[in-house]
Amino acid sequence: MVWVKFTQDYDFKPKQQVTIAYRAGDEVNVTRVCSARAIALGKAVLLRGNLRKNNRLAETSEKAEALALGGKGRDQAGA
Repeated sequence: MVWVKFTQDYDFKPKQQVTIAYRAGDEVNVTRVCSARAIALGKAVLLRGNLRKNNRLAETSEKAEALALGGKGRDQAGA
């Protein structure tokens, strides 16, 4: 779990029929997958965490960015 601050509204879809809506300004603890996708799309910034966790997040973020920007992710890039 990672603390992030959402800079824009973001809809996270952990499963096909589930959507979790985050609003701009929310400071919440989210899963690494959610944070990596939101950060890759420029909709969130990392708030807290130790260096080791942040390094793992960076690796996960690169993978999520490829999915989100390549159109293979389930996120709504325009939402």
